Amino acid sequence: MTHLERLRAAMVSDGRFDALLITSEINQRYLTGFNYTDGLVLVTAQRACLLADFRYIEAAKASRAASEFEIIMPDCSMSEMARRIFSDCGVKCIGVEEATLALRVFESYKGVFDGCEVVGGASAIIDTLREYKDAEEMASIAKAQRIADAAFSHIVEF
Repeated sequence: MTHLERLRAAMVSDGRFDALLITSEINQRYLTGFNYTDGLVLVTAQRACLLADFRYIEAAKASRAASEFEIIMPDCSMSEMARRIFSDCGVKCIGVEEATLALRVFESYKGVFDGCEVVGGASAIIDTLREYKDAEEMASIAKAQRIADAAFSHIVEF
């Protein structure tokens, strides 16, 4: 099961949100496998979108994220594009990452996503998912440990 599939299952289980708006770079990378610094990840039952600006769009399209996410370069602001997508999907309640989102931004989203309730709660859902490692993550951790062990063994001799 992919991270996106696990997130959607957690959204259904939680039952509070029609959509999640992921703004944290760390959680964006966790969900998409793509490392970038300016954009949004949107997840609804019907759509999963990675919004990226012109600096990242080609790399995003060539990444593994393209297998699960629509890669979109907005022709307007990121939040306006998110509003359009959420509106098209009939979203009524958007969960945001309360642990990493500035209050000023949270309050601005209430105005941007008019007609939708914007609530916290996404941080806890994603943090819980990130606690449990899949086989690929375990393999990466083991590889990193082997590299650290080799570096330590090498440096001990100096």
